[in-house]
Amino acid sequence: PRIAELSGVPSDSVLALAGDSALAARLEVPGPTLEGYLYPETYRFASDVDPVRVLRTMTTRYREFWTRERRARADSMGLTDREAVTLASIVEAEARVDRERPIIAAVYLNRLDRGMRLQADPTVQYALEEPVSRLLYAHIDSVADSPYNTYTHRGLPPGPIGSPGVASLRAVLRPADVPY
Repeated sequence: PRIAELSGVPSDSVLALAGDSALAARLEVPGPTLEGYLYPETYRFASDVDPVRVLRTMTTRYREFWTRERRARADSMGLTDREAVTLASIVEAEARVDRERPIIAAVYLNRLDRGMRLQADPTVQYALEEPVSRLLYAHIDSVADSPYNTYTHRGLPPGPIGSPGVASLRAVLRPADVPY
C-alpha cells in the first residue's frame, strides 16, 4: 500500500509486480518472487516514483546485506541465501523482542538438522492468506496440502513468508548455542 500510494499505481498492480518471477530474476534475487527480498528500511522517494524503481532500491539493499563473510557463513551452515532468508522470515514473524531471535533461529535449525517438522505457526498463517488471532488445529488442517504448512511438511517452505529485518537475518547466521 505504501508503494502504491507513493507511486500513484494501484495496490494490486504493485502486488503483481512483487509477484512477477521475471522481475525477481531481473532484480537478481533468489525468487521466485520478491517476497522476502524487499529489505525493510526507511527509504525516501519523490512522489509519483516508478514502483519498479522502489522495488529495485529495496532489493539492491537486500543484496548489499550479503557480504562475502555472510555468504561464507551461510555456506558453512549448509544454507543457500534463499534458505537463510526463508528461515529469517519465520524468525521475524515469530519473535517479539530482538534477544529472542538467536534462540528461535537455533530451535528451527536444530529441528531441520534432526529432520523434524518446523511446526511454525507463522508459516500456517501465511498459507491461510488471512491472519487469524488464534491459530487452531482446524486452521492447520485446512491448509494441510500447502507447502507452507510446516506442521504437515518437513523442511523449509518453498520461500520466505515476509521480509526479515537485519536482526532476524543475523540470528539465522549466528544462532544461539542451545539444544532446544
